[in-house]
Amino acid sequence: MRRQFPQEQEAWLEDIFEGLDEATAWNLRYAGEEIYLNPGEPLSAVQNAVIRVESGLLKLSVISTDRSIAVALFGPGDTICAPLFHNWDPHIYQIQAQESSELRILPQEAVLKVAAENPEFSRRLMRQLSW
Repeated sequence: MRRQFPQEQEAWLEDIFEGLDEATAWNLRYAGEEIYLNPGEPLSAVQNAVIRVESGLLKLSVISTDRSIAVALFGPGDTICAPLFHNWDPHIYQIQAQESSELRILPQEAVLKVAAENPEFSRRLMRQLSW
């Protein structure tokens, strides 16, 4: 499921880190927990945090007992913001690595602190949450 044409298939959503100064982006990124997933491995439950994809490719699926429907692919530079205020329930939604992937789970407190100090970051975060 690798993006065959990276330029044409780049993310639809803006990178919420774009426009942050380097020190702020670094501090936010490293406030989080680093997680590595192997191909096919699902992400455990996440709550009060956002998920930042550093490398690799992730598939987001809606799942039930008899089916799974892929709804999104996330690659490097993508941030999954839904778990910032909603618990990520792996019995309803599943995030699964499609290839070796490195993620950062950024805690809510750190994300909201940066949002309070950076209006553009806050705008990008709200835009992505609205999707």
